[in-house]
Amino acid sequence: MSVCVSGDLEGLKKLLAHDVTSWADGGGRVRGAALNPVRGADAVARLFLGIMKKAPAGVTTELSEVNGWPAVLLRLNGAVFDVMSFETDGEHIHAIRSVLNPEKLARM
Repeated sequence: MSVCVSGDLEGLKKLLAHDVTSWADGGGRVRGAALNPVRGADAVARLFLGIMKKAPAGVTTELSEVNGWPAVLLRLNGAVFDVMSFETDGEHIHAIRSVLNPEKLARM
């Protein structure tokens, strides 16, 4: 998390597998959610650093577990607006799945 906040591109890339893939499920309702998977450590790292730059003030994070994987819940004014789960081998992140679809987050 700290490499994203600090904008450390190289540090973030070291955490990612070279063939990492990031998926975003905005349900067609969330503006800015990637419509296609983003692949590769450089592209995924740049995507997340760009997202961090655009994050609204007041966003908080909470570590969690989703479907057996480590996850981060992102909240704005107490409401969850993004759940990111990370598939990892313990050394590198191989997949990031981000759920932004409000219908799927309603129960959070």
